[in-house]
Amino acid sequence: TSGNVYTFTVTSGVDHTITVSAANYNDKSTSIINVASGGADSESVTLVQQTGSATITVTSEGNPLAAATVTVDGTALTGTTDASGVATINNIPVGSYTFTVNKPNYTNKTSASTTITNGGAATVNVALMSSNPVHVTVINPTAACNINVYRDNDYTNVLYTKPISLGGTVTFDLPELYGHYYTFGEDGSNGSWGSGCVPTIPTYSSTDQVTAGSYTVNMQ
Repeated sequence: TSGNVYTFTVTSGVDHTITVSAANYNDKSTSIINVASGGADSESVTLVQQTGSATITVTSEGNPLAAATVTVDGTALTGTTDASGVATINNIPVGSYTFTVNKPNYTNKTSASTTITNGGAATVNVALMSSNPVHVTVINPTAACNINVYRDNDYTNVLYTKPISLGGTVTFDLPELYGHYYTFGEDGSNGSWGSGCVPTIPTYSSTDQVTAGSYTVNMQ
């Protein structure tokens, strides 16, 4: 044996099958056909590393977080979460890994160690917190409902949502916004708007920005 070259003696005039194996690689067999007495043969064998996949779900405040970057630590493998907060990374060599998730305006988070098996599909869940939180307390809902948070007046895209009871409060830790504002609405079980007002942070203007701090939103 020298490096990755192996030399051995076989019986001449007989066909042989050689199987090469290594930990975390798929076995590979090759044939040596009828080597003449005193002759020599050479074969090159390439092993394929065993791999699996991981599906990583990233949330913030219990809601899916899109456009977050997921890195398989110790490798060059990365993925980006979709609108559902999910990233799937394939062809991860078998072994144990942590996954680090980052996104601007959020604190990086590393998952617990996860084992990748040959052909397996691991699941990983990571929750991020805003690094510059806009701490919002919502009070005085008109009914038990969901409090939805939107950007500007884009009511088709719910950024965050939490349930609230009548007479209760709920809090959100949101990232800072520049050139935009947050809008808060009540969403009943039938999906319609509640009768409360639709407040914003800050009050709408042409120079909107929401910086870190504590805010109170009164739904009445």
